[in-house]
Amino acid sequence: MLLIGYGSWFFTRPAEPVYQGRTLSQWFDQIHDQVGTNKDPAVQAIRAMGKDAVPFLIQQLRLSNQVYRQTAIEYFNSYSGMKTYPNGWWHARASWCLHELGDQAASTAPDLIAIAKNTNAIYREDAIFLLEQVHAPPEITIPVLKDLLNDDNPQVLLSSANVLAQHGPGAQSAVPTLIQKWKELSAQIQSAQARGGAYPSMKIHERRIIGIDITKIDPAAAKKLGIEN
Repeated sequence: MLLIGYGSWFFTRPAEPVYQGRTLSQWFDQIHDQVGTNKDPAVQAIRAMGKDAVPFLIQQLRLSNQVYRQTAIEYFNSYSGMKTYPNGWWHARASWCLHELGDQAASTAPDLIAIAKNTNAIYREDAIFLLEQVHAPPEITIPVLKDLLNDDNPQVLLSSANVLAQHGPGAQSAVPTLIQKWKELSAQIQSAQARGGAYPSMKIHERRIIGIDITKIDPAAAKKLGIEN
């Protein structure tokens, strides 16, 4: 079963673009061995590939959370001596490459929205920032970001709020949820302080960030709440 799953991925993957005699996967290897910068040849290669690189990159994101793929990779690493990388490596590199492509990767928006609902919080947070980086249309991204304001992971919540704030008044529909979160955090802070418990510094930080984001979207609403930044 593992062989079938891994083989299916291998033979159905999109053809890789080639730049200066190297495939996209080979440029990935170079990124793995050094920190990418604007002067990095790998960065320049990925940019040169442009839209042709997108199908391969987005498939890596689609596959990176599939259990059978990670299990197959571990199996092949153990018994065949093949040099393959874990799912997290592929996801991180594919995300980084899409970030570098910017609006050339705008067609990935539907896949990024699906990843924003992934069970992996790191993947969700990546998708949040990528949606902004590829300039996905606000009418499809803002509803997703609003939903993520209810995420159980505080970092995902704050990232969603930060990206919503970048839309300014265009994210007005998210203000009621942001206000609710601000009030919930205020109540938790007050409760902790009343009990004389540990100083809830993290909650105070989260409330401050959300307050800033509310101010960027709706200054009047922030003023009414008494938010001072």
